[in-house]
Amino acid sequence: MGGLRKAGAGRLLMLLGTVLVLAALLLMGRSLGVLPGDAERTYRTYEAVGRQMSSSSLLEEGASPFNQASLSVASVYGDSYVGTLEVPELELHLAVDAGFQDGLLSRSAATLWQWHPTTSHLVVAGDDSLAVFGRIGSLVDGSEVSFTNMEGVRFNYQVTSVETVDAQDEAALQEGDLVLVAPTFGGGRRVVVRCARA
Repeated sequence: MGGLRKAGAGRLLMLLGTVLVLAALLLMGRSLGVLPGDAERTYRTYEAVGRQMSSSSLLEEGASPFNQASLSVASVYGDSYVGTLEVPELELHLAVDAGFQDGLLSRSAATLWQWHPTTSHLVVAGDDSLAVFGRIGSLVDGSEVSFTNMEGVRFNYQVTSVETVDAQDEAALQEGDLVLVAPTFGGGRRVVVRCARA
């Protein structure tokens, strides 16, 4: 009788162990950005936001994207977006949503974190998955980045610095015309990419 209990308990522990290993693999896959459909969903969202952009520019080329009281917003798939972000070197094409959803970063878009209408300073955050900002730490000085607002006006930037900072270092986000930021694995630090208008 005792042997049957031990065998049953052993099988239960093996099953529980298998479930925990599978859960760990799923979480690791999510963090590495290899879940099925991430890249496809990201690009589909980018294209849908691009179709919502104005075909005729309302702002002069080279004007600040933020010389207005608020950013224009478009609704796509039930979420609000302020434009698109392109990083050619990484083959990234991302929609930029208008803010955090329930305090979380989107897995299919970059997120507007801060913007200052008088200084043109823009901070865009992204998930650390490969489909979003998981590779921004590999950018180098001079790498090109562009932001296109919902009026269809494109603003070009060049990377001026890339560093990893403490997650609580808010001052690191205040330098540069455009700042890209992503959490590192575990979330204790952030990759910060600063860009200047080209």
